Amino acid sequence: MGMKNVLEPLPADTLLDYFRFAVASGKTELLVSKVGGSWTPLSASEFGERTQGLALGLALLGVDREDRVAILSENRPEWPMADFAALALGALTVPIYTSYLAPQVEYILRDSLAKVVFVSNAIELQKVVDVRDRCPDLKHVIVVDHVPWSSGNATPFETVVQKGLAALRADPGAFEERASAVLRGDLATMIYTSGTTGEPKGAVLTHENFVSNVSACSALFDVQSDTLALSFLPLSHVFERMSTTFTFPGPRPSRTPSRSTSSRRTSPRSSPTASPPCHAFTRRCSRVSRLPSTRLRRSGARFSPGA
Repeated sequence: MGMKNVLEPLPADTLLDYFRFAVASGKTELLVSKVGGSWTPLSASEFGERTQGLALGLALLGVDREDRVAILSENRPEWPMADFAALALGALTVPIYTSYLAPQVEYILRDSLAKVVFVSNAIELQKVVDVRDRCPDLKHVIVVDHVPWSSGNATPFETVVQKGLAALRADPGAFEERASAVLRGDLATMIYTSGTTGEPKGAVLTHENFVSNVSACSALFDVQSDTLALSFLPLSHVFERMSTTFTFPGPRPSRTPSRSTSSRRTSPRSSPTASPPCHAFTRRCSRVSRLPSTRLRRSGARFSPGA
């Protein structure tokens, strides 16, 4: 069997480089989600700005390196925002499935020593409220949707973002100063097993662990600037999280692999040039009507090395 052309992986050192690629794409519809029955786009610039604001808002709440930030939410744009915001501070994200009941949520919050948890709506908030007294390390609950009875139980997502944006306006370099201190060997996430053979166990992955998988997969799938990717697995699942990451950026020159050569990934800040995308990648899902939390991702746009 002959060797097939593959794509040169994007030169990423940490997961935050994929955030930079996405923001620098300049796309007007980086993420599209259903809000009130209508598909609502989120531009790359807005995604970048709100994620930076969220990161600095978390910092104001006391989140720092190696703290644990849990995410209890269905797929929506706020999920990768929370993920990248936590990572930018050197914290670890702890995904939790929305299918879990309150006792399972409690176990993961307690075992991971989560300091902050993001919840998407009233249903997920209630699970945390029911067990919060038994989670001594949990200091803050952040709720994405407007929940009328959440006062005193949670901080609105938008409040955290706006406080962080105010800090960003006062110090425009504050986000990148924190994000650039994150290294490829730093811890990135704690993913819990299903618990079918006992209590769930947290598997800890570094940025390098995750980037290695994303890089290997992205070399095999061509992503074009007008590509549409449908998100249907939960982002709490490592496969969906990985595929979401590699469909954010786009342009990669093709190469013919050699059995005896290897390349070393370098920081995108030192990457020379980028070729425009010329390929397509589509992930399809059947019976989408049964998946109310799905969203479309428009991915693979141009990026500017050094952004």
